[in-house]
Amino acid sequence: MAWWVHELGHLFGLSGKFKTIFCNIATSEHGSFTTLKPLCPTRWTVRVVAVHSVLKQYEAVLLSLEEMASTGGSETATKVNGLLDRFQKGNTVLGLHLAMEVLEVMECLNKSLQKRSITFAGMQAAVHCVKTALQEKRTEGTFQQIFDSATELVTSLNISPIEMPRIRRPPKRLAGEIAAHAPAGSVDYFRREFYKMLDTADVQFRERFHQTSFEVLQKLENVLVTGKGDAIVDQYPEINRRMLDVH
Repeated sequence: MAWWVHELGHLFGLSGKFKTIFCNIATSEHGSFTTLKPLCPTRWTVRVVAVHSVLKQYEAVLLSLEEMASTGGSETATKVNGLLDRFQKGNTVLGLHLAMEVLEVMECLNKSLQKRSITFAGMQAAVHCVKTALQEKRTEGTFQQIFDSATELVTSLNISPIEMPRIRRPPKRLAGEIAAHAPAGSVDYFRREFYKMLDTADVQFRERFHQTSFEVLQKLENVLVTGKGDAIVDQYPEINRRMLDVH
């Protein structure tokens, strides 16, 4: 889903015609507009603003793409029609809502880790806080609120409803009891997908921030911050422990 937001942001930045169309439509509806931005490939912490801008101005995005598709040249027609087709699907709306639930928390952590004043202990505390916040979202109630919010927007825009993608079932002789665990409907399907996203984030946290070497770094930081010596310093001959105690 984020890819389509990225492509829309590129279109806004490269096509003066689309930019003018969008600004006029968004301003006439809301009195002002927010710039549509691509997802910067280098500043990977900046994603929430781009997704939020699309969700906040979704109707203006659709109207602008429709007008651009009807008046644009052949060079951009294919791209514009492709974007219009994607954004007219309820699944895209739901996908962006679900992504925001994770991106908002993750972006907060990313910015925190990039602060010059961050300490190792502070990093560990921030990671623990974010892990807890994400796991607290892993409830049926939380997902239902997100699903209902997305459904409300889809209904108001009169676009394709949220639908469970077609699942290709393997032959019974190969699947065994797996077939009995098929999703009961779109809510069940997308809830499972949302849980998978949260679980993937949790696994990445454990792999990245719970390494054995981090214990060594924690002890070294404690030495520098508290000024109290530790045997861990003896593992590094380039560090003069006696001089360190003096400093």
